[in-house]
Amino acid sequence: MSDEKTTDTEGRSTLRILVVDDNRDGADSMALMLRLMGYDVRAVYDGMEAVEAARDYRPDCVLSDISMPGMNGYRLAERFRQDESFRAITLIAITAHADAGRATAAGFDHHFIKPADPDKLEAILRSLLNVEKHLKRVEEVVQQHGGAVQEVKELVKEVKEDVKDIKEGLEQDVQHLKEELREVKDDVKEIKEELKEKEEKEE
Repeated sequence: MSDEKTTDTEGRSTLRILVVDDNRDGADSMALMLRLMGYDVRAVYDGMEAVEAARDYRPDCVLSDISMPGMNGYRLAERFRQDESFRAITLIAITAHADAGRATAAGFDHHFIKPADPDKLEAILRSLLNVEKHLKRVEEVVQQHGGAVQEVKELVKEVKEDVKDIKEGLEQDVQHLKEELREVKDDVKEIKEELKEKEEKEE
C-alpha cells in the first residue's frame, strides 16, 4: 500500500485511523462512524494484529481499547512508543477503564471513556487533520522555495498554536468533568442526610 495520504473529493489529505478492539462489533461500529466522518479507517481485533497492520497501513492515529487478551492497550501503546517509526502516531485510548494516568504513562495522547463522545472525538481528529495540512504545506514550501524561511516559521507557529488549542480544550473538558463529579457527590450527600433524618423521625 502506498504511503501517500488518502485524499477526499476536494483534494485535501485526510487522516488514516487504525481502530483496535477485541470486541469486533465495537471496532466495526467505530470504524463505520469514522468513515462517515470522512476518514480512511482500518479495524483490527487484537494488539499484535495492530502492530502488523500499522507497518503496512502507516496510520496517523490509533484508537485502541485497553482490556484486550494477549497484548492489551497499555502494552500496545508502549510498543508503538518504543518503535522509532511509530513514535509520531497519535494514540487515543477508548475504554471502559477510567485510569487516564496509567494510559498517559503508557504513551496515549488522549483518553476517552466508553461510549466516547463523537463530537469531542471528532474535534481532536479535525485538529490533527489541521496539523497534517500545515505540515504538508511546510513540506511543499521547503521543496519549492528553499529560501522562504519566514513562511516556514509562520507555518510552524500555526502548528504549535493548533496543538496548544487541543491541550487547552482537553484541560477544559477535564475541569468540567471534575465539577460534574463534585455536584454528583454533593447530591448523594444530601440524599443520605435526608434519608437519615427520615429514619430518625420514624424512630
